[in-house]
Amino acid sequence: MKNGMIAALAVLALIPAMLRAQIGNIVVTNAASFQPGVPAPGSIGTIFCTGLVINGVVSAPGVPLPFSLAGVTVTIGGAAAPLFAVADLGGYQQINLQVPQETQLGVAGTVPAAEVTITQNGVQGTITVNLASDPGEFFRIGTTQYGVLQHAADNSLVTASNPAKGGEMIIGYATGLQPPGSSVAIGQPAPTSPLYYVPQVDNNPTNVNLTGLFIKDSAGSSFNVFNLNGLYNPNGDLPFMGLTPGAVGLYQINFVLPGLAAGNAAIDIRHMGCNEALAFLSGCGAPGATVFTDGQTVLIPAQ
Repeated sequence: MKNGMIAALAVLALIPAMLRAQIGNIVVTNAASFQPGVPAPGSIGTIFCTGLVINGVVSAPGVPLPFSLAGVTVTIGGAAAPLFAVADLGGYQQINLQVPQETQLGVAGTVPAAEVTITQNGVQGTITVNLASDPGEFFRIGTTQYGVLQHAADNSLVTASNPAKGGEMIIGYATGLQPPGSSVAIGQPAPTSPLYYVPQVDNNPTNVNLTGLFIKDSAGSSFNVFNLNGLYNPNGDLPFMGLTPGAVGLYQINFVLPGLAAGNAAIDIRHMGCNEALAFLSGCGAPGATVFTDGQTVLIPAQ
């Protein structure tokens, strides 16, 4: 009888673990746009899932970021990911993290991919996720389509009541951009000096790729914003694209806004191929078909 009671109690003790025996419904996204896919190594990602037990919101106490919060750990491509926060949102959970620089990519079909594993107190869930093809995404204001963009003169937010003007310097914030040539240690904030620039020109034997911005105003006119010859110039249209000093995994883009028609303009980060950049760059190599990729569009109010 006693042995039977012990066995019954042991079974009852296991029921909560059995009910959440798997972390599932895993969706890996870019933290700025929530577009599916693993952002570029070093960038900020957000995971949604079920099966975690979290009391409210648990945030990192500071930097360097921890690799475990509320017993939750994440690996991406075999490398541990630093965590900004984990939260229960009622019916599902959210994890904000930095994608490790050491992430090892495999291939799912013909697309680079990484295995993502979430663990909490012995409970685990795993999924293989493609690497995001977007060259980077601007952060948005809440759930709107307006980008988190600031007037450089006073750091105030660009809004419909405080629109941007042609010729002024604007600061935008993004993630998912190509990592700088020299990476900052995982989970650590970017230094103030030296600044960490994103390589604007990516040379290979047959192509030149140029990273910049593409803007279309309310009248349908379009503008490319990038630097000639891929050089960052303090007096140029795109003097800085790199890691934000003091932040972890956050990218900052300083650019001069062209003269735009009044109203909402659409802006995205664009990675231009050889033919599209040929008019601005020499040594493009043997040009093939025009190839470019761009991120999800955000809006910037202009006047």
